[in-house]
Parts: sequence; C-alpha cells; structure tokens
Amino acid sequence: MVPKLLVFFWEKTKPLYLPLSWLYGLGVRVRRKAYEAGWLTRRKPAVPSVVVGNLSLGGEGKTPFTLALAELLKGLDLRPVVILRGYGGRGQGPRVVSEGQGPILGSEEAGEEALLYAFRLPGIPVVVGKDRLAAAELACERFRPGVLLFDDAFQHLRLSADLYLLVVSAGRDPFVERLFPAGRLREPLSVARKAQAVFVTRTNLFPERAEDLSRRFASMGLPVLRTAFEPGPLVTLTPSGFMPYTGRKPRRVVAFCGLGDPDNFRKTLEEEGFEVLFFKAYPDHYHYRERDIRRLSEKAASLGAEALITTEKDLVKIPIGVSFLPVLALSLLLRFPRETLEYLLSLFRSYSLCK
Repeated sequence: MVPKLLVFFWEKTKPLYLPLSWLYGLGVRVRRKAYEAGWLTRRKPAVPSVVVGNLSLGGEGKTPFTLALAELLKGLDLRPVVILRGYGGRGQGPRVVSEGQGPILGSEEAGEEALLYAFRLPGIPVVVGKDRLAAAELACERFRPGVLLFDDAFQHLRLSADLYLLVVSAGRDPFVERLFPAGRLREPLSVARKAQAVFVTRTNLFPERAEDLSRRFASMGLPVLRTAFEPGPLVTLTPSGFMPYTGRKPRRVVAFCGLGDPDNFRKTLEEEGFEVLFFKAYPDHYHYRERDIRRLSEKAASLGAEALITTEKDLVKIPIGVSFLPVLALSLLLRFPRETLEYLLSLFRSYSLCK
C-alpha cells in the first residue's frame, strides 16, 4: 500500500523521473529479451493456461474481466482454477484461498483480490502465490484443473502460458503514457504484440477514446474486442459471503474506495443516480481499520446519508458490524457481447482449450 500523499507527490513530479524511466525501460527490455532468447528459463504448466494482464499500474478493469472469463470457462466445463499473486496478503508461499466454497483465508493472508474471487466464483478454486509456477503446481495437485487462469501475470516471464489476453481501459490513453516512474506503463506499449488479443474496457464510459484505442491497437496487427461494465445490484457482506441488499435502495450516500483509479467509481455512482454527499479515496489496496469505518459513519450521519457505499473489492476488507449505517457495495458486472463471446470460443478452440 502506497501512502496517498506519496502518490500525489509522484503525480505532480512524474516528468522529473524521465532519466529513471529510460533506465527502467532498458532493464525491462533486456529482461524480456533474455527470456525470449532462452538465456533465462521459462516453464509451461502441466495443463492449458490463460494469462490476463495489462501494461499499466492498475485501474484497467482487469478484475471484472477475469471474473467474467472464469465464469465462461466454468460454463464450458473446463474446470478452471484462478491463480493470483495475492497482492496485499502477508502469507508465505503458494496457498489455497478457496476450494470453490468460499474463502478459507482472510484478506490479511490472501489479499483482497483473491478474497473477492473466492466470494464471487462458487465452484472455482482460487490459489495465490508470488511464484505463479509454484502456485500452478499446487493447483494441479489439489484440484486437477482443465485450465489455469492467471490474473496479472503478463510480466511474470518465468511462466510460459498458452494464451495471453491484454486488458486496456478506455479511461486512459496508454499511447501518451510514459514508462514508470515517469508514467504508469509497466512495459513499453510495443509489448502488447505478445498478446493474442486486446480487450478495451469501460467503452460505455469513454466511447470516443475506446474507438480511438481500438483503431490504434488494430493498426499494430492485434485483434481488438470491446467490453462494457454494467453496475449490478447492491450487495452486503455477511459471514456467508456477498448477499443482495434487500432494504430500500439508498440515494444519499457517503462513498469510499481504495482503488488505483477512484474517479471511475465515483463517476459510475453518479451515473447510477446516487447523490454522493462525501467521497473518500484511500490508497490502493488500503487495509481498513474499525476507526476508518466509524469516522465515515459519523460523517454520513452528519450529512444525512442513508448508507456507506464502496466497491466489492473494498467491502471484503470491511469489519462486519462496525457501522451503524448499512455498508454496501455496488457490484460491477461484465457481460461479453456476442461478437466477443464468439471470438473467445474460437480462440479457445484454436489453442486446444476446448473442442
């Protein structure tokens, strides 16, 4: 977790880091070249594997995309297992977060993204590990999967997967971004050509930029598919997992989140008709404490808000029962258009993931 003040300082001073960005870019290129040339060893998992990744530091919509893809693979009876790094978790080594019946670890050990997958994907095991290959071995031993779905492993070059899918948000223009630390890019944009397809997300929020990005990635010789997010129902977190909120839908809310791109969340709330009386953006991957929720509850009460509202990824980290107001999450869904669905099915067949 990066302190908010440090992020603000970085945003204001990014151009100063251009020399460091050049050095970083050189290191990234040399590292990828070393793996591609065989100077460093890559390994392939024992079963077919799919990598979902991005080229930026976050906020691309990768999590909703991966959730939808996991459900699609399950629907095709391919017995997927989701594998993540477990960012934010403090556990050591590869570990099972869910056997398909909800989380068996907490967010402190597993990380909030893995916990979200465990809640949202019944019937699909979830495994985390900084070493994705070790996590893959554990997944194969425990669950005998038909396919491994790796979240955010585009830069994990020791892993050699069958299929690489790149997710890019229309909320930003990666073609004008610089490499870290002078910008948000983790790798040069030319690396996108290593993917079998590019999926542009948030097309409903930024239609003009989505059209422009689709055209520019297509000019690189890449198949480009566009997807839109749909706000789903309000949910609450119980000891049994996410449950639809059955109370009266609130309109006046205090909203908060700990995301890489909080503005998109606020924009979505406003488009859904919520009156956001106060908005608190915490650092990405923030670990909430009881006093954080109490302060937000007090703020909400003073403003006459009906509820606290956040994202599903944040809700899994909120202590239950701390707030005297409902603490809800606006679920985020991704439905593949027919064209995208047909393309994915043909891609799976061409890489022998399904018949």
